Amino acid sequence: MTDFKLKTFDTQNFLLLETRPPGTYTVLLEVQGNSILSTLYIKALDGGATVKANYYEDTLGGLSGERKELPGHPLQTVASSNPSKVTITPFHNSPVLEVIVTGGNAEFSVRGTAVNSFATDLDSALTFDNGDFDIDENKAVPIACLDEATSKLFFLRCNNGALVSDPIYAGDAVYVDGMELSTPLIEQTLASFTVAAGKTRLLGVIKVSCFRSGTWIADIDSAIIASGRTSAGQPDSCIEFIPRRKISSTETFNLKYTGLSGPASNVHYHVMATEL
Repeated sequence: MTDFKLKTFDTQNFLLLETRPPGTYTVLLEVQGNSILSTLYIKALDGGATVKANYYEDTLGGLSGERKELPGHPLQTVASSNPSKVTITPFHNSPVLEVIVTGGNAEFSVRGTAVNSFATDLDSALTFDNGDFDIDENKAVPIACLDEATSKLFFLRCNNGALVSDPIYAGDAVYVDGMELSTPLIEQTLASFTVAAGKTRLLGVIKVSCFRSGTWIADIDSAIIASGRTSAGQPDSCIEFIPRRKISSTETFNLKYTGLSGPASNVHYHVMATEL
């Protein structure tokens, strides 16, 4: 058991780099501050060996010797040569470092610096771009926006690194594409789908193309929501829903086309939506 006294921004080698057998290694600290930036560095491990370093604090001022692990900030079990850098905050100024080696010999060191909580929290907020989120480790300052209609604050969220300003980009893309040979003067169903239970679809764009004259309609459970017409001079008929048109759970969408008099012709259609 070794004692160290650290003033603010002092750095000490709590355990020098050397090979140690299985066992428990304890270090008592006196810190002028309430945070520690600490690195557990493992240079070599026997097969099956592990090293785990925990910081504890004496919750009763040494009266009973009871110790309590700092919630959410123990050093992790490390089984590689990569250093494990961990921020420990906050605590009373007499923490205890306990390193446990099991399963074989381990060559490792532990080094720490005493800081104040403000600097530590800034360090904790630093993350790598495109890194995986760890709810127990990652910290950041959230950005929120106010929904005045509901008087609620919502955290801004992103999709693949981009802010989602249109809800159609928040779900899974749905594309319904195809071609049908129109029969003049007969209404034909080009596309039809029913939204699954517990799901919602947001319509973005409907596009119908034909070099013959004809009309199309789109409906949700027989209620018409859009319509258009095609002709030889203007074969493309397109409508974009702004704001997006919602199709609720178990509702059915239909896209129908009626060709006018004349020969049959191919009708191309594209329905673009997202499912939440």
